[in-house]
Amino acid sequence: MGVALILRSAQPLRPPGLAVLPVAGAPASRLLFALVRAGTELDPGICAALDALSAIAAARPDGIAAAAAAGAGEREFSASSDAGAPRCQPERSRVDYGCMPANNIQQIPLQTIDGTGATLGDYQGDVLLVVNVASKCGLTPQYEALEAVHERFRDQGFAVLGFPANDFGGQEPGTNEEISEFCSVTFGVQFPMFAKIAVTGQDKHPLYTELTSVRPEAEGDKAAFRANLQGYGMTPTEDPEILWNFEKFLLSRDGAVVARFSPDVTPDDERVTSAIERELTS
Repeated sequence: MGVALILRSAQPLRPPGLAVLPVAGAPASRLLFALVRAGTELDPGICAALDALSAIAAARPDGIAAAAAAGAGEREFSASSDAGAPRCQPERSRVDYGCMPANNIQQIPLQTIDGTGATLGDYQGDVLLVVNVASKCGLTPQYEALEAVHERFRDQGFAVLGFPANDFGGQEPGTNEEISEFCSVTFGVQFPMFAKIAVTGQDKHPLYTELTSVRPEAEGDKAAFRANLQGYGMTPTEDPEILWNFEKFLLSRDGAVVARFSPDVTPDDERVTSAIERELTS
């Protein structure tokens, strides 16, 4: 018996073919992404159902088919459609990034630092080093090494992607415009920069929810770094959360998260550059 999600809408869904979605054998995240792209506003019920389907699929490749065999049958949920930005209807007030399961990291919606819509899928085929950056941090000079690594490998299909965040010590207080000017004038940054986001806490961006979930531990001397923070009277985060500014994730050409480096591991450290070279040649 097949499994289907039947959407009942006060207005026609766009495109109409999305009214009934068979989900047996298809990743729930892809279905939800299609709905979001179609401009459909989803209520919490369908969000929860699709999240559950994603969890089943992640646990067992044949999980959805197994659920169907167990008699899951068909589930009905309501949805409405409007011309505004697609969103879930959250139960509490918070930054709303939508309910799309983030198990397809290349489809998570992003914004460049100038406000242009983007995804990591725009860099399909490139090896990526994703870094949460800050302008007023003791590690801010790592910008120079990040730019050098970007220039060293860019012709081989590599890019550094910078994501400003103000989560640690208020060390990225500026606007996107101010951050962009600082990076350009101070360090001559040419690698792509993205709009400021939260990388930890309740409002953590879905990109960092996925990155930290897939790669919960970072390579580097995290114990010493945490002790240093405690010495300044700070309470450091624990795994899998981002520890501080300038943590680094390495993504393969197909978007797999293959390595994570703690803030104290500089971009030109041999551990980082060797991992980049390995992915570029694989």
